[in-house]
Amino acid sequence: IVNQLYFEAEHGATIGHYREKIWAEMFKCIVPRKFVVEQSVFLIDSRGKVSNEVDLAIFDEMYTPYIFRYYDLKFIPLEAVAVVVECKSKSIKKEKLENWVKGISRLKTSSVQKSFARTFGAITSGPADTQPATRPLRVLCCLNKQKELPTAADTKFDVVIRALKEEKRLDIKWDEKKKNLYDWYLC
Repeated sequence: IVNQLYFEAEHGATIGHYREKIWAEMFKCIVPRKFVVEQSVFLIDSRGKVSNEVDLAIFDEMYTPYIFRYYDLKFIPLEAVAVVVECKSKSIKKEKLENWVKGISRLKTSSVQKSFARTFGAITSGPADTQPATRPLRVLCCLNKQKELPTAADTKFDVVIRALKEEKRLDIKWDEKKKNLYDWYLC
């Protein structure tokens, strides 16, 4: 994975898209099969607010209605998303990371307004008992070393995964304030 991520070419946008696919394949190997990993997704909340593009979203496609899907263009309800992933190569600016996190954080689930909720055997729309405080886990995947990352990476993301070229390994750092998934659920 690390060797593939460090492949170099002149076309930055193409290589960025290629690296997102490598990260997606990694996640597909570790998340349960009931979840799907989609690239280039827009999240939409129950009030109609839409996120900026999310590089990778991990969600349960079995119980998730797409709000809109046309080829590569996908709009998914926030309530369905378990994980959002921002993929960066080498240039990571603090302001851009903070704006990305703010864009995700401003989306809210709601049990009062129209929303989509996964239930045991069906999907319901309209007023539904959902988890208003639920938010997706935020993951940053990058090629930068710890000392090269802006402070925002440590404070705004639940997990930071770095591909370290010299060591030929992935370095995974979890938010130290949260001890388990229940702590994230309470956020």
